Amino acid sequence: MKDTTLIDNVAGASEIFKEEVRRQASTLLQGFASVDRTEVISATGNPALHGRWMSIIILAGKALKMNFRVHFNEEVAKQLALKVYAKKPEEISTAQAVDFVKEFCNLVAGGVKRTMQDHQMQSLISMPLITRGTDEVFFDIGQPEVAGELPLPKKADHEAGQQDRWTIQTERGDILCSVTFDILEPDAVQTLKDKKTDDAAEEEVEFL
Repeated sequence: MKDTTLIDNVAGASEIFKEEVRRQASTLLQGFASVDRTEVISATGNPALHGRWMSIIILAGKALKMNFRVHFNEEVAKQLALKVYAKKPEEISTAQAVDFVKEFCNLVAGGVKRTMQDHQMQSLISMPLITRGTDEVFFDIGQPEVAGELPLPKKADHEAGQQDRWTIQTERGDILCSVTFDILEPDAVQTLKDKKTDDAAEEEVEFL
């Protein structure tokens, strides 16, 4: 018999965490890229079609673990980075465009980590990495079974991973964000809904 209370708690905590990551990503991109507006829109479909490249960062703690990803094309990254480097897009190198997106991933993971610490949840974050957009298949928890291979053991409903995808639209271009995560302590994550202040908006964003 399923523990329906636990399943409901995980579902509730998952929605709270999705909202927090979206909030962090939208607020931090607006400040980091110095854009006038950001709009978050839920996204579906194959994320590899949204960008040739993908930057990924991992956060892990006792309460939850996640990997956050940004899917992008070089041209959009240069448009978003122009005020950081004080250059025209055509003057920004590929390496600089990639560094901009990697640092954005770092800022989002750092913002989530600080929020969790505010609620007595400790975590560690990795360095941001860059890879091909098509590598998203390795992070898709809903991918179909491969013919001829044995299926992996099915997790219980309360253990199954969660994922979310959304587009952040700005006047200088759009990027696709996605996150895959596991809630390990739903009661702890539930406390994030009590957060009243927007720390990410209040902090000054610096490019490291």
